[in-house]
Amino acid sequence: MTFKEAFNKAETWQKKIVLISLYHNRCLAKHHTWHISDTAKYFECSIALISENLKLNNHYDDVKDCKSRNEALIKLRNNHL
Repeated sequence: MTFKEAFNKAETWQKKIVLISLYHNRCLAKHHTWHISDTAKYFECSIALISENLKLNNHYDDVKDCKSRNEALIKLRNNHL
């Protein structure tokens, strides 16, 4: 199963952000010219979505218990993380 297939089948926002982060960091390790835009193309979503998901993953312990991705983003903004 590819990262994209796993992402499309993921049932929680937490799994989705972890998959995006794993894929992005794997590609960064292999290709020193890899960018967020490349990850966005692969997952067929916006650069903003990828950027937010990477930030959420970087603060995973702080937001993992949030019921929704939106709630997690609000928590990050309110706590200036």
